Amino acid sequence: MERGQRITAGKVLGSVETGGFVFTESRHPAGMRLAPHEHERATLCLVTAGAFRETMNGDDTDCRPGSLVLKRAGQIHGNDFGPTGARSLMIEVLPQRLAALREVAAAALDHTAVLPQAGHGEAFRRLTNAFAYTADPLRPLVLEGLALELIADVERSRSGTAGKEKGAPAWLLRARAMIDDLALVGVRLDDVASEVGIHPVHLARSFKRLTGSSVGDYVRHRRLAHARTLLARTDWPISHVADRSGFCDQAHLTRVFRLQLGITPAAYRRMMSE
Repeated sequence: MERGQRITAGKVLGSVETGGFVFTESRHPAGMRLAPHEHERATLCLVTAGAFRETMNGDDTDCRPGSLVLKRAGQIHGNDFGPTGARSLMIEVLPQRLAALREVAAAALDHTAVLPQAGHGEAFRRLTNAFAYTADPLRPLVLEGLALELIADVERSRSGTAGKEKGAPAWLLRARAMIDDLALVGVRLDDVASEVGIHPVHLARSFKRLTGSSVGDYVRHRRLAHARTLLARTDWPISHVADRSGFCDQAHLTRVFRLQLGITPAAYRRMMSE
């Protein structure tokens, strides 16, 4: 058994560290086998392509696209990637974040399990899409929020608390007001949660329930709405509109416009002036 083995022995395709999480996308070739080993951090592994066999606690489990593999820190396991190889997105929970999350998510982070896609399919899709969108300056915030949502979904399903929350408490409305105020300059989930006296996991889950979107997506929509207003009501250069709306530059604003509205900022301005 190897202690503290590197989080992936395959080819690393990309890695992001943010908000107490490390997101690593990797590809393992066909026929690769990893002897029993352990990792120092709790992990959540999203299987995105191919398949592999996970051996833990004397049991062999086939992990296919859509599976979510939970492993507590120090869990001994082995992997057999078989004839197809596999591709995955691994989320490591750093020790300080793990300590803060344990009080609300012990069922998700202190246990080991292989879960089918049912129950986390939407979070799976949004996480993989957000990780792939490397040009988005809000990517770290979006990834952090989605990781918290995924952990909350797993915790609720494993602890039997799903569906028990109702209504929109006053603290959540204050949080949204704070996010509205900061949307154009920058938002950190931990700062908002601390200000309203709520755990970040609870904030991420409840915010999505209230607004229908994650904090990162909500901020992006607010920035886009502000840019649309400036384009319609001013004759400022588009580069200045981008800067005043929280985008990196004109090219980033144009990409978001094309993605969300199907047109360029210039075309939108012309349309609004007709």
